[in-house]
Amino acid sequence: MEKKEDIPFKIRFEAPVKEANLKDGDKVLDLGAHDGKILYFINKKIKYTSVDYLKTFNDYYPDKEFPKNVIDYNLEKGLPPKLKKQKFDVIFMQGVFHHIPI
Repeated sequence: MEKKEDIPFKIRFEAPVKEANLKDGDKVLDLGAHDGKILYFINKKIKYTSVDYLKTFNDYYPDKEFPKNVIDYNLEKGLPPKLKKQKFDVIFMQGVFHHIPI
């Protein structure tokens, strides 16, 4: 049985993953990935790349270590240079817009 606190987590990630209709081998980019929780809902063999900003991550999660599989980059500057020429089948970007100053 699910814990009550797990329900928002499930709603936030399960529906977008299902909608994306991922296939084995798809290249996925996750912008603003935090700790990559979306991977709990991806049952395919994909090529996963994620980006988040260490400073922001540490503000929200002061007691957690920044995940090793996440590229540390401030998305206010755009995409990290090493990703600009890459192509992805699916891009997830959740909980990012409210961090970008206007």
